[in-house]
This record gives sequence, C-alpha cells and structure tokens, in this order.
Amino acid sequence: MSINNESDLVKEFIKKYKIKNNVKVITELETNFGRPDIVIITINEDKLNTRRNNCCNEKFLRKYSYILSFLFGKSWVSFSRINGFFNFSNFEMNKALQALDKMNLIDIKGDLVKSKPAREILVLNRLKVIEAKLSNWKYVIEQAERHFWFSKESSILLPDISENIIAKSMRKCKKSGIGLFIFDGNKNVELLKPYSKGLVNTPLLWELNEKLVQGEIEFESKVTSGG
Repeated sequence: MSINNESDLVKEFIKKYKIKNNVKVITELETNFGRPDIVIITINEDKLNTRRNNCCNEKFLRKYSYILSFLFGKSWVSFSRINGFFNFSNFEMNKALQALDKMNLIDIKGDLVKSKPAREILVLNRLKVIEAKLSNWKYVIEQAERHFWFSKESSILLPDISENIIAKSMRKCKKSGIGLFIFDGNKNVELLKPYSKGLVNTPLLWELNEKLVQGEIEFESKVTSGG
C-alpha cells in the first residue's frame, strides 16, 4: 500500500483498526489546542441509550462543559462560588444552571449545586488520541505530549520507516509515556502502549460526552476491518 501523505496514513490506519460496536473514531477533532489526527472513544452503550431516552431538547453550550468540569468530584457548591469562579452575571449563571438541571446533569438544593455522579451521566469510558506523521518523529512526539491535557492515552502513528528511526522513536515515547503505532502497509502494529489509562476531567470531556448523547458528533466510517 502506497502512503503518499499523512491523510493517506490516517485513512489506512482507520481502515485496519479493529473497531467494535462501542468504539468510535473521530478525525481532526477541534480542541482548544489544535486538532489531533485521530481520537478513538469507547462508549458505555447501555448508559448512552438510557441518557438518550431521557434527553431533553435543551442545547448543550460550551460554557456548560466548563461548569460541569468545575463541579465534577466536588460536594455541594454555592451559586456564589460558581459565579465568583466564572465571573458570570446572575442571569447568565441561573440560566446555565437551569439548563443543566433540565438535562439531568446536576442537582440543585436551595442555593447549592453539585454534578450528578459520573456513573449516571458519563457515557465515555476511554478516550485515546493519535498523531500521525510520515517522517518528523520528534515533532509528532511533541504533539502527542501536548494532548495529555485531555487524554491519558496519547500515541503516535508512523509508517514503516527505518529501524533506526523506529528505535529512536520508541526510546523517546517510553520516556514520555506515549504509545507507538507503525502502519507496515498491510496492518497496524502497536509497538508500545501508553503508560496510563483513564479519563481526564476537562471541559472537552464533558462537551464530547454531551454532544455524543445529543447525536452531534460525526464519526469516521470504515470499509474494511483488520488487525
């Protein structure tokens, strides 16, 4: 298989990646710090179906994801504390909290609020990110390192280049906790797994979660499956 550019490399990787029913692939996902080539998410389908069955027509705005990220893992938080952190107007804050309450994402008691437990609202189980490059292995590792702000599982993807470059890439990836995939022309070979697993509590996590619930994310389709 001839790989002429990074787009070819990404497309061939996706074609050969083993995608189960609960696994979805997103390319060029917009984040606050660039667009990673490939994002692979694993979904709790039962929880997703439950959330969708109870979903309202309320539009999930980006600022809501910041509020959820702020509330996550905390006990009851006062309205004034939220207002002070985000510098919202009272009208803006009340409108946002009313929307999140309507979407069953938070609990409100008087002037106190807390997020629902993750086991009830978080449909994402894993989030992996992969950056692809044809040759500039040092730069692509730097890109992968930057993605740790929103994913513990960050990897790079290279074509089947020289053994010397692959060995250098592996050493640097091991030092940084980054995974390494090689596409050898026929299949994906994972030479190194990321050191860590688990989700990172960020506004992006909650935005992805809720856009998934509301069916607003475009996924990559694939023609073939393989190893």
